[in-house]
Amino acid sequence: ELKAFPNPFEGNSLIVRIRSKNEQLVNLQVYDMGGRKLDQRSVSLQTGLNTVPMNANRWQAGSYFIRFTNNTGEQVKARVVKN
Repeated sequence: ELKAFPNPFEGNSLIVRIRSKNEQLVNLQVYDMGGRKLDQRSVSLQTGLNTVPMNANRWQAGSYFIRFTNNTGEQVKARVVKN
């Protein structure tokens, strides 16, 4: 389960919450609607609810996809809108 809030958001701050069944290292990627990768990083998740702050100061107004992928290839996606 992946949630991003506020959505839509304004300014630079976006909070992503993801629930994990176990401790794991995941790859976080952010793409714009044109498929350009804007951010990529490794995130260490704990069992349960995890909060990942995002700095969106370089993002223009528009829609974005956030994707988490674990080492087994399982993906969780969310769409966010910046006003």
